[in-house]
Amino acid sequence: MSQENAIQAMALLIPILSVTVSLGALIVWFVVWYRRRMHEVDCRHKERMAAIEKGLELPPESLPQIQQVPACTHELAMRSLELSMRSSDSNKRVLRRAPAAG
Repeated sequence: MSQENAIQAMALLIPILSVTVSLGALIVWFVVWYRRRMHEVDCRHKERMAAIEKGLELPPESLPQIQQVPACTHELAMRSLELSMRSSDSNKRVLRRAPAAG
C-alpha cells in the first residue's frame, strides 16, 4: 500500500512543481528584463552627464520606445502553459485509474 500512496503523492506533486517552476521562470525573466532596462537608462544618463561636463551640444533626449516582446517569448510562454496543462490532465487520469486506498 505504501507504493500506491507514493504513486499518488508523485502524481499530485508533478502539476504543483510544473506550475511553480513556470511561475519562477516568469519571475526570473521579469527581474532580468527590468535590471537590463535600468542598466540601459543608467548608461544613457551617465553618457549625457559626461557630454554636458565636456560642454558638448546634446540632441534632445528621446523617450525610450516600448519594445515589442519577441514572438519567440510568447511561443515559449504558450508552450510552457500547454505542457503544464497536459501534465495536470495526465495526472488526473492516473489518479482516476488508481484504486482507492482504504
